[in-house]
Amino acid sequence: HMSKDDMAWFDCYDINDSVFFKSNKSDVDTLYVTNIQIFNSLNPINDNPNASSEYIAIGYIDFSIMHDGQELSGMFECKKITQDSLKISIVLDERFANNLMPKNIIRVSDENSSLSICNDQDNPIMGLGWSKSEGLLSYIFKDGMVYRKQK
Repeated sequence: HMSKDDMAWFDCYDINDSVFFKSNKSDVDTLYVTNIQIFNSLNPINDNPNASSEYIAIGYIDFSIMHDGQELSGMFECKKITQDSLKISIVLDERFANNLMPKNIIRVSDENSSLSICNDQDNPIMGLGWSKSEGLLSYIFKDGMVYRKQK
């Protein structure tokens, strides 16, 4: 079961939010929140004898970023199995970071802390920052272009 503190990871956005990010060269990207789903209650009816009795609480924030005429898809996920600690995963375009520890600010800063799902991109996203209270803070491309959230 996700606690009130765990659930606070989803307070940074509402569905249909738009957030602007500005690059170090003044280019502007727009993030659109497309979906938020939270599954945090145990279904008392389980008629499948092969189903796991393990309780899993999970929530997602799905978003897309319009960048240079392209749509970059993203997802933020919090997951808690039984009463273990919360685990966080983040996907942005082809960059994937899994089993991150929930700190107030999470930084995915290099290839050692994340994986590239696809290796044929010329200028992939290399890192990002995510805040519990503000959501996506920044992201950086291989060419050094950094986009930061505009307040």
